[in-house]
Amino acid sequence: MKTKIVYVLVSQENDYYYEMLLLSHYSLRLYHPKGDAEVVLVMDTDTHQRLVNKKAPILDDVTCIVVEVPLEYTVMQRSRYLKTTLRLRVKGDFLYIDTDTIICEALNEIDEFTCDIGAILDNHHGDINDWQVWNSPEKLNWKYLAKTKHLNGGVLYVKDTNNASLFFDQWHKNWAYAVSFGCNYDQISLRKTLIDTNINVDELEGIWNCQVIHESSLIYRERAKIIHYQDSSIQSSFLITTEASFLKIRMSGTIPSEITSLVNHPRKYFSNQIRMINVKEQAYLRSPMYNVFLDYPHYFSFLVSISHKYRYLMSISYRIKQKIRRLFFL
Repeated sequence: MKTKIVYVLVSQENDYYYEMLLLSHYSLRLYHPKGDAEVVLVMDTDTHQRLVNKKAPILDDVTCIVVEVPLEYTVMQRSRYLKTTLRLRVKGDFLYIDTDTIICEALNEIDEFTCDIGAILDNHHGDINDWQVWNSPEKLNWKYLAKTKHLNGGVLYVKDTNNASLFFDQWHKNWAYAVSFGCNYDQISLRKTLIDTNINVDELEGIWNCQVIHESSLIYRERAKIIHYQDSSIQSSFLITTEASFLKIRMSGTIPSEITSLVNHPRKYFSNQIRMINVKEQAYLRSPMYNVFLDYPHYFSFLVSISHKYRYLMSISYRIKQKIRRLFFL
């Protein structure tokens, strides 16, 4: 496979990101041995030193790119800093994959991709559905951001082209601007970059990034090439990726046999107790108020503010009525 596989890792002792990486990397190597696909691991200096100190075997299986990240950035910000500058650091075409993923089959088809950048719709429908997008645009003065499709940054195909470089340059600038307003996440700046650059990003089929916490992912599970369990504080519906599993990986320093047997057939291991975003919740997002938000974001904020004040006044009115009743009827 000519296309490189790229991971970003910023990890400390109190998280499981390194263990997630080990599991995703192990699943990848089931289908793409070392000589078949180059894996690039982009890290900050602290994470790299930690892996060197523990003599992590993964260092012998990947091409390491170690980056001096500005000291003022938090752990979360470091990972986004590295992610939004990947095109600058990695030579050749690559497929970026989040660490909270499991590879389910060979990925050779990516060598045939011709787009500058390819991504999958967030939640497989691309609508507004999280607080990041609802709350941040007005504060950032990014008007009408919701009119653009919402892409998930967990899996990105990136060709080595001028357009892809321009896109990542603008993405990093937008992310840095958002951080100055307290928005550390990369997806809202990814959405803004779609508007700023007007560079086409191809929508890939959901099998390339099957986001399992959403009902909309069900149609992709049986054919999923990459399962994205999306961390969720390790309370995943994907039974391979529980906190207990990652603790076992940490204790052994490798992937225990009871976990490797599951990874051989990953599409089978989902919990029926999963709490997913359902059709009713999605319908809410398509309500008349949602359309107001799309077309008139400032009026939407004004209406929300009025609504909160109205409910506050009503609660005060109710308490006054209760006191009057007790005063005259007790």
